[in-house]
Amino acid sequence: MHNCWRRISQHPHSYSRSRRIFPLLTLMLLALAACGTGTGGGATRPRVTPTVPLDTQLASESVYVINASPVTTAPSGWSLTALNARTGAVRWKLPTAGMIGRPVVANGVIFFAPQDGYVYAVDAATGHIRWRFQRTVNVSTQVGIDGYPALDGDTLYVASDGGTVYALDAQTGKERWLFTLPDSKGHIYATPAVGRGKVYLSSGNGSNAFYALDEATGKIAWQFTAPQGFDGYPLLAGATVYVGADGYTQASFYALDADSGKVRWQLQANDSVITRPAFDGNSLYVGALDSSLYQVNAASGKVGWHANLASSDTLAALPTGAAPTVADGVVYVGGESGVVEALDAATGTLRWQHTADSSVDSAPAIADGAVYMTTEKGIVYALSASDGALAWKYADGGLIYASPVVAP
Repeated sequence: MHNCWRRISQHPHSYSRSRRIFPLLTLMLLALAACGTGTGGGATRPRVTPTVPLDTQLASESVYVINASPVTTAPSGWSLTALNARTGAVRWKLPTAGMIGRPVVANGVIFFAPQDGYVYAVDAATGHIRWRFQRTVNVSTQVGIDGYPALDGDTLYVASDGGTVYALDAQTGKERWLFTLPDSKGHIYATPAVGRGKVYLSSGNGSNAFYALDEATGKIAWQFTAPQGFDGYPLLAGATVYVGADGYTQASFYALDADSGKVRWQLQANDSVITRPAFDGNSLYVGALDSSLYQVNAASGKVGWHANLASSDTLAALPTGAAPTVADGVVYVGGESGVVEALDAATGTLRWQHTADSSVDSAPAIADGAVYMTTEKGIVYALSASDGALAWKYADGGLIYASPVVAP
């Protein structure tokens, strides 16, 4: 069974707030190697006529989205798509396999690792492939299956569900080193954080450890263990790395010394913290699986305010809870109920709320007065950051789990 659906059916978080276990999925995805070039232009799929004009500066930027279509969708429906950030018009589409991890865009290049077993570097302006990389670790494990890329300098670090991390030359795709989890049962469901000469990595279902790897060699510098492991996306800020651990009745969110792994402080949350926390320089905004959001002092771990997102009995295909982004004194947070809320960062007061067609599994992206979010039904929304009014929406088809990325 393809790792995307294996993750949904066997992931410890595949249950609703009432702890209903998500039924075992028997679907199998077909892997598809990407074509050599993107298809420029072309007719857009159904899209709402823009109702609220966005900043003209956004016309020079693109929104990059990648879907993870179900088996009922033709393979040609899987794609990495570049949209005009101001209008939602399609700039180009690159047929590819689906992906849960978020692409990385830097220096005019998009890096992503979909479910076809490859890591790609794609020209952001045209969708043309610059290089692709694949290496089989063993019969069942390949890099790029539900991959999670992170970039630091000239090195691309790609973690995969199968429990491997690759360091690749970002210019050529040449392998620099490979790290494999010590326990063969282990998995990685989150993008690493990179900096201070280290790669910070969450893992679960094996040794249940949080690792700091040497950035140059991939050797373990230190590790920290929690009983039920880590599926949270780590955040590196200064000399501290923040990460959420799993828990069925109560979970922990840790602030660890980035150089030694020593615990600076620990927060007890009501449920697992999977999504990456947002950080504004002083406060963290931590979203939990029960769709609650905590404002936390980054230095002390003291909770300032605690809010609950609008809830729903609808079970998301890939529950992640509250997924926050912070910008200009406002926290924008998506949730599995299909609602995006804008909250005052200082008080937690609701400023506006927008209801989407289905679950929002990832954090919104913010750029030049616009908020971009994606849903499990494959819809991309562009909203006004000031009041949540709809500017445009684009139907990509399939499922979208990853956050959109906005870049020139």
